[in-house]
Amino acid sequence: MGLLDKLLKPTPFYKSYLAYKQRKTERIQEALEAKYHPLRVAFYRQFLGPQDTVFDVGANVGNRVQAFLECGARVVAVEPQPSCVQILKSKFGNGITIENVGLSEQPGELEMHLSTDSTVSTFSTDYIKNTKDRFKYSEWTDTIKVPVTTLDALLSKYGTPKFCKIDVEGFELQVLKGLHQPIPYMSIEYCVPEVAGQMKDCVAMLHQLSPEGKFNYSIGESMEWALPEWKSYSEFKQHIDSPEFERTSFGDIYFKS
Repeated sequence: MGLLDKLLKPTPFYKSYLAYKQRKTERIQEALEAKYHPLRVAFYRQFLGPQDTVFDVGANVGNRVQAFLECGARVVAVEPQPSCVQILKSKFGNGITIENVGLSEQPGELEMHLSTDSTVSTFSTDYIKNTKDRFKYSEWTDTIKVPVTTLDALLSKYGTPKFCKIDVEGFELQVLKGLHQPIPYMSIEYCVPEVAGQMKDCVAMLHQLSPEGKFNYSIGESMEWALPEWKSYSEFKQHIDSPEFERTSFGDIYFKS
């Protein structure tokens, strides 16, 4: 928390200040969207085509959804935050299917920690603890109870998607534990060094789902392959243990079965 946040928190102006910060964040995100959106569409078209189904797990306000739609895909957007769901409905209407739930190892109900920046809201208290320095201008100010289901249940409901994107702020491993069959293409967000241990567990779990599968990754929002060739599990495991990989900070790991 910055000095200004600390000074304003006890005052009646704090809520207005948080709203101002959120609007500022949204303007920055809009500017970034204009830059990155064409790159996303071109990137996803490498493995998505018309009528392919995509699961967008952690859809937030839909910056990936628009790219998937432009590839011609049918989108199932999984998003537990009520405020984000309202934005998704406003932006996409009946053009997508929205599941207003979280995903975990088994169905039930979990407590979600809501952040002043919706992109880092999470089910994981370890994630909050481990990334507080990285996200020092964000606060997890509230909690809500959220219904959760599993990836297996979604596959039973909608069929096997061509691609499943998982971006759930430190809860990726629990989401993968609810999946017991391979999906042609998957991605998980990574954040190193803060959540490196869980990332490696996720990579191992993907390997268990499809032992012959291959890995690659994209750094940050570059939307380009970091490796010239897809790697086997043993090759990729060696790569993500390297200082070179840790310096990438964040991005998405991709897996093809």
